[in-house]
Amino acid sequence: MNPPPPCPNCGLLDQVAHVPAVHRAGLRQVQVHVPDSGPGYYELRTVATPLAAALSPAPAPVGADDVLGLALLTFLLCLGGLVIVVSGIVAHSVKTWACGLSAFGAAIAVLVLAVRSRRRIARDHEERRACSERVWQQGWYCARCGTVHTAGPSRAMALEEFRQLVWGAGSFALPGVFHPQGRPPVRMNRP
Repeated sequence: MNPPPPCPNCGLLDQVAHVPAVHRAGLRQVQVHVPDSGPGYYELRTVATPLAAALSPAPAPVGADDVLGLALLTFLLCLGGLVIVVSGIVAHSVKTWACGLSAFGAAIAVLVLAVRSRRRIARDHEERRACSERVWQQGWYCARCGTVHTAGPSRAMALEEFRQLVWGAGSFALPGVFHPQGRPPVRMNRP
């Protein structure tokens, strides 16, 4: 990786660092006690400083956990369908057996769709994150003036403007901006 150039605003070189290095320096792994899980249960979580969060290459994945919850719910429905099937077989009731079998089949179909959807959401997020990281890796942060600069004809950008540039490259929706299709346009109009 090339050394960062001096800041165009203040002209200092010793206050300039690559954006990925500044982002990684602001991340910490902490153990957090989870009270609902019983005594002595801790989770390892990543905590970011406000600067590291502002310089993140992409937002956290959204929607994959919701799909996983749907998959767990349909798994329970599968078990319920199996119970109905078994009770229909034991009671020699074709009607109950058929009802349970159709409930089991529908639950399996929803479960398969939920798992495939979760994989598609994760794959889509990773592809878009790779696009935004290409732009993100070309940035330098000046600690003295609190601005970000990119390769090529550089000009000072505020952290929010840099985030819009980076997240826009990955077609991620920006906070506070509504997009009917769920994604902003790939090219962003700048004043």
